[in-house]
Amino acid sequence: MSPDEMRTRLAELFSEVETLKAFVAAVERGDHDDESSIAAAVARLLPPAPEPRGMFRRNKPDPPDTRADQVRSLQRNSLALQALNRMNKELFPEIRELQFKLANQ
Repeated sequence: MSPDEMRTRLAELFSEVETLKAFVAAVERGDHDDESSIAAAVARLLPPAPEPRGMFRRNKPDPPDTRADQVRSLQRNSLALQALNRMNKELFPEIRELQFKLANQ
């Protein structure tokens, strides 16, 4: 591979890393939330259990239903993790290798 080809490939890799960084930022903002799959997953989860009666038989308020938030968080974390794994396992090693080869020519 010639030095010019290596520089071109490095530019492509850096561009892909920036694209993945933008994707992760969008996922964290919630731009890629799939509400239909979140609703389907929430339907399969058990609702929060009511709190047992407190002292003197007072009713405690029911806990808030956070199932949708939990599923949304899992979905976002999964998408972000896939993008970050691709950067760490595929792109960065190739970038380091190309930079090393260019530095030693």
